[in-house]
Amino acid sequence: MPNSKYSEKVNHSANGAEKCSIHSNQYNMNNCTLGLGLDLNKKLRTGNERNIEGAQPFIPSPSKQKQYSTSPIAMADILNESALTSQPIITDLINPQKIKMSDGVKNILNNKEGGGDLVFKALQIKPSDETLPFNALKIVDTYQEEMPNKDMSISAYWAPQGGYVDIPAQPDISRNPQYVFTPNFSGCSFVVDKMNEDTLRVRHVQGGQEDVEYNNQNIDHGMGMITAMEFRDYGYHEADDKVIENTYGFAFLKFNQEKKQWQLHYQKIAAAPNIINIKTKSSWLSFNKPLIEADTFTFKNMKVPGYSRKDINDN
Repeated sequence: MPNSKYSEKVNHSANGAEKCSIHSNQYNMNNCTLGLGLDLNKKLRTGNERNIEGAQPFIPSPSKQKQYSTSPIAMADILNESALTSQPIITDLINPQKIKMSDGVKNILNNKEGGGDLVFKALQIKPSDETLPFNALKIVDTYQEEMPNKDMSISAYWAPQGGYVDIPAQPDISRNPQYVFTPNFSGCSFVVDKMNEDTLRVRHVQGGQEDVEYNNQNIDHGMGMITAMEFRDYGYHEADDKVIENTYGFAFLKFNQEKKQWQLHYQKIAAAPNIINIKTKSSWLSFNKPLIEADTFTFKNMKVPGYSRKDINDN
């Protein structure tokens, strides 16, 4: 990988899979293909091979705990390239311990052998200081008769952490979701296997569990791995000619109708924010919608040091 610090100290595992070039501080729009070629012997890196030797940790500024007002934002406005290069996306609110959810939603979130599909919306938090705005995914709980807003929400498959969801290789646009969401990353891997000509299996493999959740010979990989986003893909970036470990990331799949193929989008996140909880406050004006406030931990130097979009080649 020319002109990249990543090439200096990266020892690829024995499977010989090459990682596409990743450029920090700008989004990578070279459309390099993350397809690895069908091979049942492809494995995820484990142990020290997951890391980049000599990388320096990102030092966050002192954290600030504060309540901020949130505002609804259209999913299309947080998933476009401009937003993905600058505004972190977090999944803190897709958590039954923080948000009251129906049993139907909980069952999908916890279904490690199949996941499911849900409707998603988003909230934007704009800290009043110099901190960047960031966005949080939230579930539209249709099981509790919450009505989706077609202009603000989208339907998507859900890949549980430590589990998988099966999706059509060529979704029917009229009835199948065209997105796949999963929890944020801080050491985990996002992997796609081609099970057969019609089905892809999307896995969220937990960090340190690569052998148990993926590499184990008893796990069914169908025709083999076609895509893997591992820790070293999103957990590092370059700054001042140094490799910095930023640790956190957000990733999702989107079906490109023009190319008729799935694409992997992911952003690297440094000093990731954290929403502790949210609460609803009624407005004193009867015609105004209730306000949603988020109790958050934020860092002044929070940023998105890199964003990439990759074609998934399932040939």
